[in-house]
Amino acid sequence: MKNQSQKLTITEAKLKKLARLEISFQEMAGSRKEEWKKLSAKKRYAAAPEDLLAALEHAAALSQKELKENWAGPLWNYGPWLFYLYEEENWSGGVEGYPGLTGEAELTARIWEDWLDTIERGEAWDPESYRRQLEELIRIRSVAVPMRTYPDRVKEEYLMYYVQGDRLRTASETERLLYVLYADELTAKKNLTGMRTKARGCFGGDAAYPCNWTMARDLYLKLMEMDDNPYYPTMLGHIYYGGRIGDGKSDYDKAFYYFSIGAAGGNDEAGLRLSDMFLKGEGVIRNRFIGHKLVWEQYHELLPFLAEGIFDTRFPEAAWRAGDIIRKNALLDEDYTIALHYLLQADFALQERKKIRVSEAELRLEQDLALSLAAVRKKLEGTMKNSAELQPEFFFEQVEKLYGKNSLLALESKDLAKGRKKLTITRISRHSGTEGPILLTLTGSENKCLLVNKLEIELSSVMAWGNASEPVLFDGYADGAFVLKGIPVLQCEGQWKIKLPKGKK
Repeated sequence: MKNQSQKLTITEAKLKKLARLEISFQEMAGSRKEEWKKLSAKKRYAAAPEDLLAALEHAAALSQKELKENWAGPLWNYGPWLFYLYEEENWSGGVEGYPGLTGEAELTARIWEDWLDTIERGEAWDPESYRRQLEELIRIRSVAVPMRTYPDRVKEEYLMYYVQGDRLRTASETERLLYVLYADELTAKKNLTGMRTKARGCFGGDAAYPCNWTMARDLYLKLMEMDDNPYYPTMLGHIYYGGRIGDGKSDYDKAFYYFSIGAAGGNDEAGLRLSDMFLKGEGVIRNRFIGHKLVWEQYHELLPFLAEGIFDTRFPEAAWRAGDIIRKNALLDEDYTIALHYLLQADFALQERKKIRVSEAELRLEQDLALSLAAVRKKLEGTMKNSAELQPEFFFEQVEKLYGKNSLLALESKDLAKGRKKLTITRISRHSGTEGPILLTLTGSENKCLLVNKLEIELSSVMAWGNASEPVLFDGYADGAFVLKGIPVLQCEGQWKIKLPKGKK
């Protein structure tokens, strides 16, 4: 067995021969198909363009059937092997000095995969087409990166790499120059990615483009003609609302027009801006009912994202508006407590989003939120109860509303001193069986919104408790019992207290 294992070991030399079609897949891996998936390479080998040129020469002398059965079919069926053929052991995918640029290894792999896929489908293929692509890869090695002739797809990928996170701001000067070069070239071709990139940069300016509101407007207008993405009219709405064009005065009529198009297309930011305009009577007759309705629509649409731990949304803006609406119309302490509920959610979501990005929008909202929270807390000063004391009927009703019928809750209990119990509750997807977070919004003395992976509750003064030696599944709580599909599965009575994770109090 030891000798056989050594015989089947994949070496760099064998991988290179396979890339050149000098040996077949079966010759390299052996005849025992059940072993193919178990083998691993000692070292990954990045097939170079020269290898694929050699493969083309060998392929010319082979039949379509032989190519498919000995190379294309086996390689496609056992993907990890194909992976070993073009990815180096510590391959990053970029070009030296330009991490966002697709490197030779990946470009070679794309040509290789396209060729094998064509053979696998039994289609005719033109060796000259692949030869030209490979020879071009070899040729550009000696050419300075900005002068290289890459396909538009590669240029688009380069732009998209720097759009993510904070990469453009921290990029080198040479990286940014190439970014502008590719964006301008693609924009001239009316390429959507290039136009979006340049428009985004000109909208207020970024690390690559100076602010140019007229250019941003013109590009977004052209993009609207070419694509129905609601993001474009939303950005136009911002330009006209802020008076960025012309004499510096806001054009509310045009802003309302474009925000309406964006909102109709499902853009959350446009919907929130429309609500502001209805509440203030800007570009439209003032209508508080419609303004409030738009806010609540956005809040309920975006809340499920927060509940699942997805923070890159406009939820903070929607929740802040919802809380502020209630705050400004509050009459009783209870009203201010409800307002606090939404404002805490907004603050939590905003702080999490700031870990993804920090722009003027985040900083401005943070200031507005701080003022609203301070006003509410002042009104509630001295009246807040201990929010760690849980009302189970109300809490599990809120969990059911938040996560719907797609989740089950699993409960495990542990005996503590003096007859107390510790309950650990986990949320489980009915479909996938995976665990998910639970959103907590505590408006009492804890004054906090957070996501917990497991909810720990201490149950004191236990008056009744059923047999729960194993985890119990339930989907609700009613009349002192955990229930599943309306049927009690565990009786439980006592005083409840939430135990927050360390560092989250």
